[in-house]
Amino acid sequence: MELRHLRYFIVVAEELHFSRAAEILHMAQPPLSQQIQSLESELGIPLLIRTKRSVQLTPAGKAFLVEARKVIAQTERAIEAAHQAHNGLLGQLDIGFVGTAMAEILPIILKAFRERYPLITTKLQNLVTTDQVQALREGLIEVGFIHPPILDTTLKLEVISREQLVAVLPANHPLASQESIDLAQLRDELFVLYPRAWNIGLFDQIISLCQQAGFSMRLGQEALGWESIISLVAAGFGVSIVPASSRLLRSLDVAYRPLQGAAPTFDLALAWLPDNTSPLLHNFLQTARETAQGL
Repeated sequence: MELRHLRYFIVVAEELHFSRAAEILHMAQPPLSQQIQSLESELGIPLLIRTKRSVQLTPAGKAFLVEARKVIAQTERAIEAAHQAHNGLLGQLDIGFVGTAMAEILPIILKAFRERYPLITTKLQNLVTTDQVQALREGLIEVGFIHPPILDTTLKLEVISREQLVAVLPANHPLASQESIDLAQLRDELFVLYPRAWNIGLFDQIISLCQQAGFSMRLGQEALGWESIISLVAAGFGVSIVPASSRLLRSLDVAYRPLQGAAPTFDLALAWLPDNTSPLLHNFLQTARETAQGL
């Protein structure tokens, strides 16, 4: 049984007149009659009662009409869904993100994306940069919000946000009274930082900054996540270097101070596999770019 047979039958059943049905279908009447007879032969039951004056549906024909309409409607929905998916208008996008992305820019991008593409489902995974790189390789996520630099050169990276790194100190620290801090002033301090494996590139960047300031950083406590780092600084476990957006975490027990000189930056980048040509991914990347440019 072919879909065209169902369509032919539906038109005949609605018109109850073969000549009018043939005109609507843009075909001659004899072939239409033959197609309906072929359908009845395949089913093994009559669907129509034909006389010289009228065409009527049999009880089987009435029941078949109800289901045939459902099949055609479902088929049309399937075709529409396929076209929408082909154009990146329907489907699911798996997104990885570092915690700092959720502090400001990612919610704005997600809101803009939902408004543009309401039929797309987004599945978010909070992963550190190194885990996102692995997830991209394994196809567990299609795009990530990461902190470069990364060691994997096979991924496509595009920086969409750049902010300054700042020092964060306990609020009662002697240096907290200064408007800005020379990084060299922290040479004798213990630092609270995340494990190097959490983001190798950024960890090494901070180590390098300390070395350029003339000292080797002393790691006093490790913590996962900027919120945990800020909390440990507030509790007096040491000082840290954090992105300026960490101020949004709001703690009365810490002081954020800009670094003197050429302030180092903290980048947030989109990462994806360059051979991923998904229209859905393309639409998300374009939305992210345009949204980030407008901030």
